Amino acid sequence: MKSNIFKIYLKLIIIIVLVIPIFFGFNMQFSYFSKMGLFEIFLILICLLFLIIVGIFIVKYIFNANDYEKMKEHEIIKGFICKNIKLVTISFLLTIIIEELIFRFYIMGILIININVISSIMISSVIFSLYHIHIFFYFRISKIIWIYLGYSFLIGFVNGIILNFVGLFCCIIDHFFIVYMIYYWLFRSYNSKS
Repeated sequence: MKSNIFKIYLKLIIIIVLVIPIFFGFNMQFSYFSKMGLFEIFLILICLLFLIIVGIFIVKYIFNANDYEKMKEHEIIKGFICKNIKLVTISFLLTIIIEELIFRFYIMGILIININVISSIMISSVIFSLYHIHIFFYFRISKIIWIYLGYSFLIGFVNGIILNFVGLFCCIIDHFFIVYMIYYWLFRSYNSKS
């Protein structure tokens, strides 16, 4: 319990440090809605629907009982199992905010200044995906790492599009709810299998 609260305080400090440059005008074009029309809304909804469908497919058809058993060790699923949902949800939201600030706001924001938008989205998505390679050292199952790498790339790509059209806040909301839903579905699947 104390280590979880320490993690939350540490994440809050990291967020404060990451947000400071925004107050000095860094990448302000990604802080608010910029290019929102009917086409952009439709594109974002299609992308979000795609992420949800892929997530459901992964949980229902790719993971098996052994994977569910191993995934129960994940911090979020463990929080659902132990009914420590509030603390784990706050910690997870802070993690998502940090990831979106680093990978979308800073990395993609800097790339857009130097190269075109599509290349920036692709490069930041690859970097975001490779960041999740640490999952292998946690679970040591190659199928789980490939799923994490692939799905992280898709989330990075979709959030790159979202950042370009509607800003950072929507990236954070999308990332949090999509991934939180997947962990909840994994928890439910684990419960139904055990």
